[in-house]
Amino acid sequence: MHLFTFAEINQLFDKFEDAIEVYAQTGGIAQYVMFYLNYDSVHDATADLFFNKDGRLFQEAGNMLMQELRDVTTYVSILRALSAGDKDSGQIAHKADLDPRGIFSYLNRLIDLGCVAEVSNPLSAKKRDRRYRITDALMRFSYTFIEPNASIITALGPDSMPYALG
Repeated sequence: MHLFTFAEINQLFDKFEDAIEVYAQTGGIAQYVMFYLNYDSVHDATADLFFNKDGRLFQEAGNMLMQELRDVTTYVSILRALSAGDKDSGQIAHKADLDPRGIFSYLNRLIDLGCVAEVSNPLSAKKRDRRYRITDALMRFSYTFIEPNASIITALGPDSMPYALG
């Protein structure tokens, strides 16, 4: 899979803000970036690609997980918790309805896939004070904006989505 750097994406778009949005939504995945070039604006592309139940990227984050994992249910719950602002393993386990001791195998698998990273707490050197965040831009965008609103997007369509992306 080819990735564009931000500098390369910035060369493809007239406005710096458009390049930021495209990079934040795609993580620089070349195939996805190229989709945006078929639209009049990044706003139109985002609406059609992500905020449309038939959009090419509407279910892409979930599809990527399904290619790598047998049962994605628990992983999706963890990504939902992370995107909702839960950062430590206890919070994530609680939100995902998991045993706090068993969550590390799931988090480590997401780390191995490059979706999540462990971030040290600068205020504490204790190993138990580890924090986690979604590092894959497509996953972060999808699980923060698309996945929690999937039923609304499906019911109302892209024209009714009040998002501040353009």
